[in-house]
Amino acid sequence: MPFELRWTGHPFIDIGLATLAAMAGKQMPSMLDEQDFRAAAGKLKFWYSQHHAARNYISTVFTNSHFTQPSMSQEQREAYADRYLFAFDHDHLAEVSEMKCVFFPELAAVEVAYRQHIPLLNGEDVGNFSSLGRDGLPVSGLALLAVHALPFGCLKCGGRLLGFHQQAAEGTAVMQMALTRAIYEQNMRALAMVPPDEKAKYPDFGGKPKLRYVDQLIKTRQRLSDRRANLDYITGYYFSNYGAGAEIEILRLDHTVLSFVNRAQLDANSAWNQAVALNWVRKKQEELEPDDETRIAGGRRNLLYERLFQLPDNALAFLACIRGVHDWHLIELFIEEVMAMDQQRIDTYRRLGDLLAKYALDRDMENQPLSFYIRFSRARSYTMLRGIIRSAAEQIYRMGGDTLLFTYDDFIAAFEHPSERTHNWWLARDLISIRLLEQLHKAKVDFSQIEQEQPGSTAHEDEEE
Repeated sequence: MPFELRWTGHPFIDIGLATLAAMAGKQMPSMLDEQDFRAAAGKLKFWYSQHHAARNYISTVFTNSHFTQPSMSQEQREAYADRYLFAFDHDHLAEVSEMKCVFFPELAAVEVAYRQHIPLLNGEDVGNFSSLGRDGLPVSGLALLAVHALPFGCLKCGGRLLGFHQQAAEGTAVMQMALTRAIYEQNMRALAMVPPDEKAKYPDFGGKPKLRYVDQLIKTRQRLSDRRANLDYITGYYFSNYGAGAEIEILRLDHTVLSFVNRAQLDANSAWNQAVALNWVRKKQEELEPDDETRIAGGRRNLLYERLFQLPDNALAFLACIRGVHDWHLIELFIEEVMAMDQQRIDTYRRLGDLLAKYALDRDMENQPLSFYIRFSRARSYTMLRGIIRSAAEQIYRMGGDTLLFTYDDFIAAFEHPSERTHNWWLARDLISIRLLEQLHKAKVDFSQIEQEQPGSTAHEDEEE
């Protein structure tokens, strides 16, 4: 390379660069050389000129390209490939007087790209919003090669492509490469199932794009032991360039949510997997498909995945999705990362849950742990909740207990926290209830008779404030 290859910041080009690195078996695009480009261009030429399923696959991306036009002969497709896939043969450092590539400004532009070359651009002879009022984009051969590698670094689902882009510096884009490499390998397995001369459609992996986005992030993260491979700043692009239906949907989770998901995979993976399993939506008596991939491909919904996109605003609905796994550490990660709660307050909720569990299990105090849990966790008003707490505290006092149930400071920290914009008493109730449930579960309290709430219940929205 006449210059140091780096990420451009443009999702289509960067995903293409990562795909080229995956094709060459290189760790990062900066390790690519001309021999790698030539090998990749040769593969793409074969797929796009002679492989029917591959041409079917890219028809949604390179609309009006010679590769996808049925009227073009194989010779015409190969000539088109020689011009655009091997255009990097003409790349050179730009002189002052030369037009520069918009993606790699160190290089001179050797072609002008339109919609048939780069998805979602204008067509030929459309000059609005173009550089210097000219139609098309001036690009280098390297940019053209990268964007033509793009499809094999994306998943086809629902007739569109889903690509992942991490906005990161060269040395920190570990997840960008891991995601693209995993998807490229998946595409290679799919392509190998279809003979080149067989007139078959390229496999569609199916599934709702949001679930695909979350599932692919998590699957890829779980395969990596490197703690530096975090999920920061990863955006999903769900797009089509086909005809009048060309459009793009941007899928993104809040940075705090991605941090929570990342830590959950590292530090509470078993509990996370249990929560996912509990939140698949099905009708009564309906059998679930045997694995997550089959469920997603079949269009099944998962409340936990869906409600990640509603965070941090709808935190209580998400809490309802994870409370059933009886794991305080997962809850703690959530309220620390997503709700930005300080550790002292988190510790207060844990301690109060432990004290209430001890009270409920004490033969001389409550001795009806299931009944107490139901009353506390499903208190429908703040007045009712205060009454339950006060009654328990008085009972401990009457019995001469060594430990106070709540101190004044505990109550203020848990229920009247000054940093709250609104009076979220139900947040304290739910968090303490989760810790209480975990402790009762450890004490082997029988919950088989309790009436089950639906996953993701948001009953608190109708409660008295």
